[in-house]
Amino acid sequence: MQSKKKLLYIEIYQKLKFRILSSHTLYHLPPERFLAKEFNVSRVTIRHALKLLSEEQLIEKKTNSASFIKPNIFTHNLLQAESLKEEFETVSKNYSIDILSFTLIPSPPHITELLNITPEQKVYFITRLIYSDDIPLIYEESFLPENLFPNMKKSDTIVKYDYIEHDRGMKIKCVHKKLSAIIPETHIKNILQLSRQPVLHFDIQAELENGIICEYVQQYYHPKYTFIISSYRQ
Repeated sequence: MQSKKKLLYIEIYQKLKFRILSSHTLYHLPPERFLAKEFNVSRVTIRHALKLLSEEQLIEKKTNSASFIKPNIFTHNLLQAESLKEEFETVSKNYSIDILSFTLIPSPPHITELLNITPEQKVYFITRLIYSDDIPLIYEESFLPENLFPNMKKSDTIVKYDYIEHDRGMKIKCVHKKLSAIIPETHIKNILQLSRQPVLHFDIQAELENGIICEYVQQYYHPKYTFIISSYRQ
């Protein structure tokens, strides 16, 4: 009986956690008595579930009141091909994109292969840091082939997808993402203000409608970011 009760509050905790992380408009959870009625369990079971959410700093519990969602929870939908601007406009109004570097360089051999260009072609190497409420959330290194984007300027890289699709008239068909957890190099730890925490790392290739790879990106996400995948049974 004890084991079943334990599994039940963990199941409720997981459902509430998903509800919190998958919504950008949820500011508080219902009071305990309503949650108990919703899940058909006792208030003691609900309290155990809320305690786990509080320990993860997802909610702030108020005595005899609802549990308020803590700010600065950021989510990323792995199934959507959004620009960082599009993503952050649904997550936070207080965001900024800082261009750390913008240079035209000879293409490194592995970038030449990833972009499917010839060795003599040059690439733009761009590093950006994305903040929300003064928290450094994403560090990004990207490579774009010069032959696709001649005369590209630093200001064009603030919102790259807008530049590619609106200014250059190209259509991005899909974005290929490879996700892994890594211990970042020292300079990335410093940029994201981390100590020893692992980060989620993306390898990304953006593909145009004609099959040309127009960009290769590496992104490093601060642990404050949560990734959501929704799976549906057929």
